[in-house]
Amino acid sequence: MRRPLYSILIMLCAATGMAAQPAELVEASGVKGGLVVHLGCGDGAFTAGLRINDRYLVHGLDSDAKNVAKAREHIHSKGLYGPVSVDVFNGKGLPYTDNLVNLIIAEEEGAVDKQELMRVLAPYGVALIKTADGWTKTTKPWPKEMGEWTHYLQGPGNNPVTPDTRVGPPSRLQWRCEPLWSRSHAFTTSFTAMVTAQGRIFYIMDDAPIGIAQDAVPEQWTLIARDAFNGVLLWKQPLSPWGVSAWKNGALRYSPKVGEECLVAYKDRVMMTLGFQSEVSILDAATGRVLGVCEGTDGFAEMRCQNDILVVNKGGGSLMAFDARNAKPLWKVDAQIFNMMINSDRVMYFDRTIKKIVCLRLKDGAPLWESSTVKPKSMLTHGDYVVLGPGLQVLSVETGKLLWSNGKNASRGMFVSQGQIWTMSKNDKHVYGFDLVTGEQRSVIDTEDFYSAGHHPRCHPIKASENYLITANRGSEFISLTGGEHIPNDWVRGACKYGIMPGNGMFYAPPDPCFCFPNQSVKGLNALAPAPKTPLLPMPSEERLQRGPAYADAADPVDGDEIKSKIRITITSEKNDWPMYRRDPK
Repeated sequence: MRRPLYSILIMLCAATGMAAQPAELVEASGVKGGLVVHLGCGDGAFTAGLRINDRYLVHGLDSDAKNVAKAREHIHSKGLYGPVSVDVFNGKGLPYTDNLVNLIIAEEEGAVDKQELMRVLAPYGVALIKTADGWTKTTKPWPKEMGEWTHYLQGPGNNPVTPDTRVGPPSRLQWRCEPLWSRSHAFTTSFTAMVTAQGRIFYIMDDAPIGIAQDAVPEQWTLIARDAFNGVLLWKQPLSPWGVSAWKNGALRYSPKVGEECLVAYKDRVMMTLGFQSEVSILDAATGRVLGVCEGTDGFAEMRCQNDILVVNKGGGSLMAFDARNAKPLWKVDAQIFNMMINSDRVMYFDRTIKKIVCLRLKDGAPLWESSTVKPKSMLTHGDYVVLGPGLQVLSVETGKLLWSNGKNASRGMFVSQGQIWTMSKNDKHVYGFDLVTGEQRSVIDTEDFYSAGHHPRCHPIKASENYLITANRGSEFISLTGGEHIPNDWVRGACKYGIMPGNGMFYAPPDPCFCFPNQSVKGLNALAPAPKTPLLPMPSEERLQRGPAYADAADPVDGDEIKSKIRITITSEKNDWPMYRRDPK
C-alpha cells in the first residue's frame, strides 16, 4: 500500500495581490538546501532569485528556447551562472533521475504531470504548484523500504545492517563529487567516518591537496555535509585539533576508533567532537550551526543516540546522558566501559571492572540487570536479543539471561538480518546463518567460486543491507541473503579503514587511494543506485534530435525521414547486435 502524499495550501501575498518572492517560496517550502528546479523560467529573474544562499543549486526549465536564451543572459549578468542554470525541455518529461530534486516550483498548474513531479522528487522533497488560490505544497514521504545509517555501526544497537530493501548491486550513478582520490596510499587514511539521516550525509575527510606527503602540506580535516540524493554541498566545519598530530600515531592507513565513533546523525541534528576527543557538540544538520555543547565530555570515547537522548562514553570511567535537542545533562554513572549500545529504552555495555554486561534504563540511568560473561570482542543488540562474539552467544534484552550459545567463530563480523545471525570466518569460504531465536543453523552460502582470484580481504569492515552482505575483497561484493544472485563489483571499493555505506536506497563509496586496478575502479565519492524497478523507456526518435539555427543553411541537407528511419533501425536492432561504439543510443 502506497503512503499518501502530504499536501497543503500556502497563501502567499493573497491579501495584497502581490506576487510571491523567490525567497518567500523557498522559506515556505521548508527545504533548507539542495537542488531546486523552477519550471517556466521565463526571463530568468525569478529563477536567479531562488538561490538564496550557497546551500542551493538552482536549475530552470522552459519549453521556449527564446525564454531560455533570455534567462541565460540575465543569470550571466548577475554572475550566477553555474550555481544557477537553465535549459530547454519538452514541457512534459523532466530530465532527472528518480529521487534527485529537493524542491520543484511550478508557476503553471498541470504543466507537468504530478506523477512525473513525484518521480524526480527526493524523499522529503517538496513541490510548490501555483494555483488560482495560492500555492499548493506537496511533500514526498520517506519510503518505508529505505533505511538510514546514523552511527558508525549503522544504529545505536551496533548491528551493521541497514533496514533497507532497496539497496542492491550498483547499476547506475546517482551522483558523484570530488576529490577523485583520497590524499595518498602511503600514509594515514583520509576518510574516517560517514553517516546519514533524513536525506543528508555527513563525513569526515582530510581536505588537503591529494598526492602530497603529510609533512609537506598540513592536514585539513573537515566535517562535510551534502544532500544524500544529489550531492549538493550544504556546509563544511573545520576540525581542530585533528589528524596525526592529535592521534599521536602516523601508522600506514591508520585511524583511531575514537575518530570513527565520533560522528552521529539523529533526525535533524548531528553530534560531533569538533576537536579530537574534545567535548561533544550538537549541530543543526541543515546549516552546521552549533546548537549546544555537552559539557564535561572531553576525553570522549564513543556515543550513541536514541529517543532524543545522547549517551556519551567519556572514557576514563564515566557514562553521561544528555538531551539531544539542547545538550542539557540528564544523568551520569561511573563505569569502565567497553562496547556501548542502545536498544529502544535500554543502554548496555561491558564493564571492565566487574567483568559483567550491565543494562541501564535509558531515560534515567537506573540499573536493570547484570550478566556475568567473559569479555566479548563484539556486541550488538537487535529486537529482544543481545548478540556476543566472536563465539556466538545470545542473551535476553529483558533479563540478561543466556538464551543459547554455539561457539561459532564470527571473526569477520556478525550481522542480524532476515531473522538470522550471519557470520563469516577468516579462513572459511562460507557464510553461515543461525536462527536468532534458537541458534540453529538455517543457511549456508558457498562463496568459494564467487570472489575474483588474486586478491585478499581489504582493510575495512563488512557491512550489510537487509538483503545483501557487502564484503570487501577486490571490490564490493554483494552476497544475496535471500537466495538471489551474488554480484561481484571489482570496479568499486571503499575507503581505507572506513569502507562503504549502504542506505537511502543507494550504496555510497568514498574516494580511496588504492593503486590496485586503478583503471577499472570508479573515482571520487559516488552514490550508486541499483537497477530501476521499472525499465527506462526509450526516447522517441523525433525527440532525440533537434534542428539548430544552421540546419536550413546546410550545404547538403539530409532528409528528415531518412534520419528517423536510421535511428529507428538502431533502436530496434537485435539484442545481440553491437551497431555503435556504446552499443545503442542509451
